[in-house]
Amino acid sequence: MVIPLPNGYGGFNWNGGGDGIYSFGKDLLPGSGYALGTVSGDITVFNAYGSSGNAIDWAGTGTFDFVGAYWTSASFPQQLSFSGYNNGALLYSSASYEIDIQGPLWIELNWTGIDRLVIENTNSQWAMDNFTFNVDQIAQIPEPASLVLLGLGLAGLAAFRRHTTRGPWFPCGLPRTVSRPSFPSRPTRAATS
Repeated sequence: MVIPLPNGYGGFNWNGGGDGIYSFGKDLLPGSGYALGTVSGDITVFNAYGSSGNAIDWAGTGTFDFVGAYWTSASFPQQLSFSGYNNGALLYSSASYEIDIQGPLWIELNWTGIDRLVIENTNSQWAMDNFTFNVDQIAQIPEPASLVLLGLGLAGLAAFRRHTTRGPWFPCGLPRTVSRPSFPSRPTRAATS
């Protein structure tokens, strides 16, 4: 069964540009570039109708680093090239790579900080496997209300600690009752007559 890769799979939107990216079991066409190009598992991923300009978009926040993937031509030798974008700005552009149906070619690009990978080909179907990437997460910045709550919690803990170790706390810093200091009593003198 041939199905489009669903958007969100692996954290990516797979159907930008071109006619989309699809998958099927490698045994559907034994001996083809699809079957020979599947390095791990039983599923191969390919560009529908041999379309060029297929885009793989990061669906999360931040960016991703594209390390590389295995590529095989489905039916006859062809050329692949790649472009990496961030917020619509072109960051990277590759040379052309020759792929054929004999077996997979590992293409390693090691592009960092992109949110879109575009695959150009010479209008034939390719098979891809082991798409390898790293995710660049954006640190979450706490909201001001969260910081206020954190501050109030810390102040409450400090007041509680002071109360349990030094007695009650009062705004003026003095305890409610002040006791007189006690001095040692003087020995009484015996009355002399």
